[in-house]
Amino acid sequence: MRLFFGLPVEPERSSEIARWREKSLPPFAKPVPEDNFHLTLSFLGEVNEARRIELGRSASRVRSPAFSLKFVETGLWLKQGIFYLAPETLPEVLESLVEQTRQIAMRGGLRVEKRKYFPHLTLARRWHVAPPASLMPPDFDIRFGSFALFESRNMKRGVRYEILEEYELT
Repeated sequence: MRLFFGLPVEPERSSEIARWREKSLPPFAKPVPEDNFHLTLSFLGEVNEARRIELGRSASRVRSPAFSLKFVETGLWLKQGIFYLAPETLPEVLESLVEQTRQIAMRGGLRVEKRKYFPHLTLARRWHVAPPASLMPPDFDIRFGSFALFESRNMKRGVRYEILEEYELT
C-alpha cells in the first residue's frame, strides 16, 4: 500500500475551497476532488502491513500543538502540471511536524524526501499553462487539529486518499 503522512482539511473548508476554485478559476481538465484536499507532510511510498502498524505506533507518540495556516497564494509547477494553493508562511510548528514524520519514516527504513518542504494543497493536476489570475484572490484560514496516516488508492475514477489513522494535535 502507498502511504503518506498528511494534514487532513476539514470537509467544510474543503467545500469552500472547491467553490472558490469553481467561481474564480477556469475549468481544469483534472481538478482534485475536494475530499482529497490535504497537505502532505511526508511521503512514505510502498509499505507492507507490518511496517504500517509500526509507523502508526510511532506517529501516535508525536507531540505537536494544533495550528492554523492562512492560504493566500496560488502557484503552478509547470513541469509536474500541479496547480496549487499555498499558505503565506511556513510556521515552525509545521516544520517540526514535518521533521518528526520524516524521522519516523527514516527509523522505519523508508526513503525520505530531501528537498526543502513546501506546504501546498493541490487543486488540479495535468495543468501545463499558467492560468489567468483568479477573479477573487484566495483567502482561507485553515486550522489543523490532527495529522493522519493516509493511503493513496488507485481507483477507476482516479486516486483516492483514505485516512487509515488520525492523530490529535494538542
